[in-house]
Amino acid sequence: MAGLDDLLGSLTQASGGSGDGGGGGLTDLLGGLMGGGGGSQGGGGGLEDMLGGLLGGGSGAGSPGVASGGGGLKMGAVIAALAPIVGGLLKNGGLSKMMQGAQANGLSDQASSWVGTGDNAPVSGQEVRGVVGDDTVAELAQKAGISEDQAATVLAGVVPQVVNGVTPDGQLPSDDDLDQLVSKFGG
Repeated sequence: MAGLDDLLGSLTQASGGSGDGGGGGLTDLLGGLMGGGGGSQGGGGGLEDMLGGLLGGGSGAGSPGVASGGGGLKMGAVIAALAPIVGGLLKNGGLSKMMQGAQANGLSDQASSWVGTGDNAPVSGQEVRGVVGDDTVAELAQKAGISEDQAATVLAGVVPQVVNGVTPDGQLPSDDDLDQLVSKFGG
């Protein structure tokens, strides 16, 4: 369970607002989960590269189409919006519901790969809507100030990594264990 403690602790560090602006918390968690380095400003890699590409530019601030006033603003909004959404996806049986949604939408093999110890099979933005629901996609879009298509694409990159992160030994934790951990960390 140490992996779950670390994951949820990282989520709450980001939403807890240390105010240093230097990444940490969710940025480091998601950046690390997506194969990049930490989420340090200007360093790129991982989540920043993915978001830069999804939001219309390359990595780094000032990419065209990312946001007026610099790419960091839009990426920061997406990252800030992700923390409570990811917590919500995990608690109250949410992980089990996501797995059921994947199965109901013909994504059993992909979902099994997220839980397993091998590589994670990708899903499209459209496919992830069946896993997390249209309401979650709309919530991320509204909170982050991005389109629903962009939000779905972000979630398609994040959800497999989060599921993988909470199942480090290839087994789904019980709903009660996840609820306790989310509650412990203020989610």
